[in-house]
Amino acid sequence: MTENQLTYGNKAKNLEFVARNTDIEIPYFKQIYLEDLEHIEKILVNFSKKIMIRSNSSEEDEERFSSAGKYLSLGPIDKQNIVAIKKSFTMVLDSYGEKVNQSVIFQNYVDNAKSVSVITSYKVGTDSAYRSFSTYFGSETEAVTSGKYSEIENFFMHRSVDYLPNKYEKNNVYLKVMTQLEDLFKNKQLDIEMVLDKNNSPQLLQVRPLMGKKLNKDSIFDEKKVIDKNL
Repeated sequence: MTENQLTYGNKAKNLEFVARNTDIEIPYFKQIYLEDLEHIEKILVNFSKKIMIRSNSSEEDEERFSSAGKYLSLGPIDKQNIVAIKKSFTMVLDSYGEKVNQSVIFQNYVDNAKSVSVITSYKVGTDSAYRSFSTYFGSETEAVTSGKYSEIENFFMHRSVDYLPNKYEKNNVYLKVMTQLEDLFKNKQLDIEMVLDKNNSPQLLQVRPLMGKKLNKDSIFDEKKVIDKNL
């Protein structure tokens, strides 16, 4: 297997693949194992003031099976608070259950985020051919995935549409990242989490295969004809 080929496994592996093969911005991250805690202060030197501790189970983002959302992620945590960091590491690792040789992700917290979005290649839970954009306008980077916020803006775009009218052009930044990742992974079924910083620059937090029904190309074509008639 070459470095430009991917077998899905965990968040870090997916992000490393993106980093090697695109110019998409990714907040600095590192896989951390239990033995790394012995010299964690040295590792933390390379991080910003606050970090997120994210789950990174080897069973989380597999191509045929996903445990997305099953495991714990915590933060933001001040990197100077070593006690809290070690405790949070243990809590995230324990959420995997009895599994060996597991790691977590330490990742810079984007504290100047204007919004956080979860973007899917089609409408989750259906075979409907609509790209889905769910955005929370605020700095809480876990807002959409946590389900704690009702102030989430949802936008849907049919897969046959390749441009957005001016009214919806703010979604182009998400669409650009999505299409780039779909091409990279050679997969039209992805689940993507990203933030926009204060400069409106997209930063990728994670990407995984989207579990669900395969899209029906015939139905996409039929729906496109209806859309074209109403443009």
